[in-house]
Order: sequence, then structure tokens, then C-alpha cells
Amino acid sequence: MDEEPLQSAESVLRPMGRRRQIRPVAPPDDEPLTAPDEPSTASASLVARRLLFWCGALLVYRARCTGRRLTGRHTTRWRARQFRLLLQSGGTVSQKLGQQLSIRTDVLDPVLCNELKRLLDDAPPMRLADTVAILETVYRRPLAEVFRVFDPEPIGSASIACVYQAELLNGDKVAVKVRRPGVMQLVDADLRIINGFAWLAEALALVRAGSATSFAVELKHLLTEETHLRMEAKFTELFRADSRRIKHVSAPRLHHALCTDAVMVSDFCSGAFLSEFMVALENDQADELQAFTERGFDLRKIASALTQTFYWEVFEGQVFHADIHPANVIVRPNNTLVLIDFGSCGHLSNRFRATMKRFFHYIMDGDVGMAARCCLEMCEPIPMIDTHACTADLRRLFQSYYLSIRSKHTDWTEKTSGRVFIEAIRGMARYGLNANPELVRYCRAAMLFDTIVFRLHPTLNPIKELERYEEQRAERDRRKLFKEMTKRATGPLPRDWAAMHEMVSQGRGILAALSRYADVPRFAFFAGMNKVSFVVAAILRAAVGLALLWVLWALAGAGLAALTTGNEDIGLRALMQSGLVDVIHSPFYWTIAAVTLLITGRKIVMKIERAEVRNAL
Repeated sequence: MDEEPLQSAESVLRPMGRRRQIRPVAPPDDEPLTAPDEPSTASASLVARRLLFWCGALLVYRARCTGRRLTGRHTTRWRARQFRLLLQSGGTVSQKLGQQLSIRTDVLDPVLCNELKRLLDDAPPMRLADTVAILETVYRRPLAEVFRVFDPEPIGSASIACVYQAELLNGDKVAVKVRRPGVMQLVDADLRIINGFAWLAEALALVRAGSATSFAVELKHLLTEETHLRMEAKFTELFRADSRRIKHVSAPRLHHALCTDAVMVSDFCSGAFLSEFMVALENDQADELQAFTERGFDLRKIASALTQTFYWEVFEGQVFHADIHPANVIVRPNNTLVLIDFGSCGHLSNRFRATMKRFFHYIMDGDVGMAARCCLEMCEPIPMIDTHACTADLRRLFQSYYLSIRSKHTDWTEKTSGRVFIEAIRGMARYGLNANPELVRYCRAAMLFDTIVFRLHPTLNPIKELERYEEQRAERDRRKLFKEMTKRATGPLPRDWAAMHEMVSQGRGILAALSRYADVPRFAFFAGMNKVSFVVAAILRAAVGLALLWVLWALAGAGLAALTTGNEDIGLRALMQSGLVDVIHSPFYWTIAAVTLLITGRKIVMKIERAEVRNAL
């Protein structure tokens, strides 16, 4: 029975053409590359273990140093090695602190600095099995399906990650940066301990309020940036694109398809690490320096390129590399630089840049007074302090700095801008001034740059380098302006029309706002002043009237008393005083006063409630 209707309609049942519609596509089997599932927050037990570890390690270190002193075997080199081993055993946070201390040869013992330099790129390498496991987990396929060749020995081993050289399937030679397993939790645990000690130090008034906690916050910001390799990749890409305007610095090209939070892949950059030059200089290895010279390397040009790079980052660049230690700089044979490891970066505000630019110009002109004022601007808002005394101290400091950079016979340690700013921050702290976070980050980077630059070329003149930078920037601005004018030679550009349209729209909005302002009744200033004067006048009139009534009433009472008594011995003055007292005690007077005040108050209220408006039309 059911097939009969179909048979009868068989002559018209046939497919017809139709438009192909877009339909949802099933998601691919391969998900986006992600980092291994690794917790980033330390557990309470891990924090407790790290606290016990640090207490025990510090006690053992102090006991060993005391024992060596008692036996007469204590030496500076032995203590420096023990201190380096202590920091190295502590993990990422302590190794980072050691890396920053390693370049401070202008403050610390050179023996200690040389020992701490081993922390720059001499951390124990990762286990190869861990590296392969992380890569295969991230890429979800065997290592052989990603790389044609993978060197099992790292070319760089730092506290946060290890760097390997490899070759992709297409033949590109790359550097593969792999984050150490478990580093996120260790960093979080150590930062919690540091935060606890910072809070305790401020609570016990061992340090100035805010100084220890601000250091802990800055350290946390630094290490959090460095442990996220995808963020580092973005900074590297931005720096590479931005640095195309200048010739002396660049950054590696990234392979974004292979980058995650735990792995970063970039082009392999050939050249010599700047740390090699530093080692050769500090150890007086003349043969090594001669070999560098024969390959085309020039220490003066390298120092100049590094200085120009620093000025460009401070005053123009979109990315400010705040961790330029020698292991993060590759020098090419043409004396240009390639910066790597953009884990600690940031951006300086235009206001800070403008203030810093004025500071350097005042220093160049020898106007140390205005330079001191610029330094104070970086600490605004300023509390109620003796600014004259603080400015006088800064003037003396900057005067000494100006004489040092102008002299040809000054030791390089006196020419570092980072050192003079650190001393300025310490001096201002005595007056209760807190340094701007941007100034702290600048000082940290400046100390790194200056220490490297003046070790490469001790006679380098920072003022001449700044003048050279200003000339190059002016030339870049000239070319940019000429390019813009050339494009506009045939008429406005599309973005110019868009800007003009936006200006017209804003102008219409302003006119509409003015029209509404003119049409709506509003409070008139002079009418308000009239109300104030009326209130004051009404109160004065009431007061004067009651006072005059009081006096006249008393005089009338005194005259009437003199006529009725006929006693001439009583003087007019006594009668007047008696009359004034009688008026004060008179209920009739106070009735009149109350009525007068009531009427005056009513008038005042009515005047205030009256709408005083003015129409602009």
C-alpha cells in the first residue's frame, strides 16, 4: 500500500540542480601546538622544601667559610667559587641574580665577577631524554619528522632553558630553545620566599617601606617574562621588524609554526659571542684578540655599535632589551650585532624618554642644575621634602659625572651612566623619594651596557656617541619626512582623508556640544555672586538694626529714669549701662529680635531658591 503513491509519482521524482552551501567543517585532528601540561604554581610543600634548602645551603656556606678562615686556608678565589656553586645549586632565581652580579666589575671583586660569569652560559645541561620528550610532546610526532638533524649537545645552557642547534627538513639551520621541566614551579616557590622575606624586612623596619617589595615585584616581572618563550618570540619579532631602520643591530628570524610557551625555534646566527671578547680582554689573551682582529672584528666599532643600539632602544625603539649581558649578543664579522634572548623586555613611555633626552642634553651642555631637576621629575609625585638640599646633592653628583666623561684620563668605572643613576637613586632615597619603575629598569640595562662598552673600549666618549646618534636619527627622520612628502605630491593619501574625516566628525561633535551648552539654562556666575552679597547684606542689616534698637532703647530708658527719679548724683553713664542690661533682659526686645531674624532668614531662603539663569542666545 505504501509503494503505490511512489509508483504513481515516479515520473516527476528526479534530482534537480542546487547551489552548494557552505557548511561547518569538522575540526582537524591536529590541535594547535601547546606547551606540555606543566603547573606554574608551586605547592605549599615545595615552598617549604625550598625554604629549608636555602636555610641549609646558607648555613653550610657560612660554616665552610668560617672553617677555612680558622684553618688559614681561606682565599678569595675559593670563596668566589663556593658562592657561585651556591647560586648555581639554587636554580633559576639565584642563577639570574648571579648573572646580574657577574658584570659589576666596577663594584664587586673582579675575581668574584669572573667566577660568576660561568653562570651566564655554563649551567648544567638538560638530560637529553627530557629534551626529546618535551619536543615530541609539543609537536605530537617523532623528532625525526620535525628535524633532519638535531645536535644532542646544547650550544647554550642557561638557568631557564637550553639551546640546541638543529636542521629542519627543508635544510634551514635553526637554534632550538627548550624550557627546562619544572622551572615554573621552582621560580614560583623562590619568588614566594623572596616576597615573604621582603614583607618581613619592611614590617620590622629593617629597610625603607616599599623598597624590598618593589624589588620582589620587579624580579617576579623579569622571571615571569623569561619563562614564557612565546612572549619572548613576540618581542624578538617586533625588535627584528623595528631594527630594519638601522644598520648596526638585528634579531634572528623566527619559525612561528614551531614556537610554543616551552619551545622557541629561530634561525641559527653565525658569529662570535660578545662574551668571548670579554673573556679575552679580562684574561689578557692577546693571541685570541689578534685572531679576532684578523677575522675583521674591531673592538672600537663593536663598542660604538652597542652604544648606538642602547640610545636607539631608549629614545626610539618599540622594544627595550633590559638584559644585555655578553652571552646575549652575537657579533658578526662586519661588526654588526645580533641580539638574542628577549626574555626580559619592556617599553619606555614617551614622557620618560623626553625627560631622559633632556637630561642627556643638559649633561652635554654642562647644565647640571637642570639635569638634577630632570632626575627629580622621574620621581614624581614628590612628597613634602627639602627639594633644595636634594637638588644640591644631585648637582654635585652630576657635576662629578660631567667632569669624568669630559676628561680623557678618567677610569671607565666613573663614566657609566648606570652607576651615576644608582647613586642618584640612593641619594634621593635618603630624602624619602621612590624611584620610578622605568628609571630602575633603565638603570639595570644601562649598567649592563656601560660595563660591556667601556671594557671593550675604555676611552669611548659617550657624549660624542650621543651626538653621533642624534645625527643619525635626524637623517632617518629626514628620509621618513621626504618619503611622506613624495607620497603626498599627487594629493592627500587615503589615511589623510580618513584623518580629515575624523577631524570634521570631531568638529561637528564640538559644535553640537556648544549648541547644547548655549541652549540649556545654566547657573550664571554674577547671579550667584549677587545671591552671596544679598545674604551678607541681609545678615548685616539685621544685626545693625538690632544693635541700633538695643542702643536707642537703652538711651530712652536711661533718659526716662533720670526724669522720673530726679537724682542728680547718678551719672548718665551709669544710667546707660543700667539701661543696656535692662534691654538684654527684656522679653519684648527678644521678641522683636526673633521676628527680625525670622523675616531675614525667610528673605535669604527665598533669594537662594530663586532660579537665576541666563540664556546665551
